[in-house]
Amino acid sequence: MRRLLARLRRLYADYRALRWALWALGAVASVGGTIVGALAADAWRRMGPVLTDSPEYASDAKASPPLASIHWSLPHVDLGPFVPLLIALAVVLAVRVLLRWPMARPDNPWERDPKRLFTDADRRWIKELTGNRCEHRWMFGLLRCRRRGAYMDGHGQMDHHYPHAKGGATVRTNLVWLCDRHNNRKSDKVPTRLETWMLYRARLKYLPARWRAYARIDATTDETEEDDDDGQERHEPQARGAARGRTIRRRDGGGVGRRPVPARDRAPEEPPQEP
Repeated sequence: MRRLLARLRRLYADYRALRWALWALGAVASVGGTIVGALAADAWRRMGPVLTDSPEYASDAKASPPLASIHWSLPHVDLGPFVPLLIALAVVLAVRVLLRWPMARPDNPWERDPKRLFTDADRRWIKELTGNRCEHRWMFGLLRCRRRGAYMDGHGQMDHHYPHAKGGATVRTNLVWLCDRHNNRKSDKVPTRLETWMLYRARLKYLPARWRAYARIDATTDETEEDDDDGQERHEPQARGAARGRTIRRRDGGGVGRRPVPARDRAPEEPPQEP
């Protein structure tokens, strides 16, 4: 049942996007058609006298029989009524491709990034860059989610633009700031190229000038990324127990590793005897 509802929601979202696209294309086509028609009528009016035969040659205009028969020997197909239908089908196909063309999988050396979560410094950084407002775009990137401020302080969520489960790296170039509603709707779905391009164009407007390089989404790993300004460092995964200050002894020659004996419980060492 959940899958059916999710599929119905996706179909309804595609229907809304297609409806807006057809409405926008219809408005553009109507204005453009009016302009083109007016220009064609003006060109026909100006070229009419040039295309008209002069009186002294009008009565002598004759076509040779072989040339005249070519027109009637070829099948005549009037495609005029089908042109609007063909244009509509081409538009629907183009919109469908744009809405379903996913991003390419990033070329990373692992299936999943060992680092799963972003840091608190990343959270403060993305909130400052986005003005603490959800980055979700809709209607072909023309509108942006209105959730911001106090709502985002309690419901804002960091997420990978290209999903971590599909191979996206946990880097700031793959970080987006979304409200809980749009983040849950996004889930682990691979974003389309159109969504990525719309986010890039929108970020160019509201990101500070010195952070414009982060407007372009890049889900590949960047091992040369500098540490955060507030002193937080990115640590490699440690062995279990090492983070608690304990010494880990590996197995060697079949022996079993054990904890070292505390200093207070050790027997005092005897001083070396002189020969």
